[in-house]
Amino acid sequence: QFDDPEEQREWEATTALDNEIANNSIDTLKSYTGNGTTKVQLFESLPLGSYVDSSGVEENGDSFNVRYSNVSEDIDGDALDRAIVYDAVAALSVYEDLNTVNITVHEQYDSEYETDIYSFERTMLEQLLSDASGGSITQLNSSLFESGDQWNAVRDLV
Repeated sequence: QFDDPEEQREWEATTALDNEIANNSIDTLKSYTGNGTTKVQLFESLPLGSYVDSSGVEENGDSFNVRYSNVSEDIDGDALDRAIVYDAVAALSVYEDLNTVNITVHEQYDSEYETDIYSFERTMLEQLLSDASGGSITQLNSSLFESGDQWNAVRDLV
C-alpha cells in the first residue's frame, strides 16, 4: 500500500497490465492459429486489448496496424512497453503471413497529435529473441505454442 493515492493507482494499473501479460493463455493464442478469425479479435484478447480503437491490414497484406487509444496514464512506461512488445510477438507467432506489426499508442489526456508509433518487423524480433535466448528461439510461429514452457520462455524474454 502507498500513502500517495497517485502512486497507488500507478502501482495497481501497472501490476494489472503485468498480470495480463503473465496470464495471457497459450490456449487462447492457439485458438487464433489458422481458424479464420480477424486479427483485431486477437489483439482484443491480448494485454492492452481493451484499448483497441482501430486496426487494419496494409495493401500488401503482410503488415497489420493497430491503434490503442485512451491508454491509462497510470500505467508505468516500462510495463506499457512490455505489453506492446508482447502483443507484437504474439501476433507474429499466430499469423505467420505477417511480416510487420505497427502499433500506435495514444495515452489518456494526451492531445490527438501526441502518439507513439512502434513498428515491429518479424526478422528484427526473431533476431533479438534468438540473441537473447542463445539461439533456442529463432522463429516466431505457432510451434511456440506446442508447450507452455516454450511460450513461457518467449514471454520471459519480452
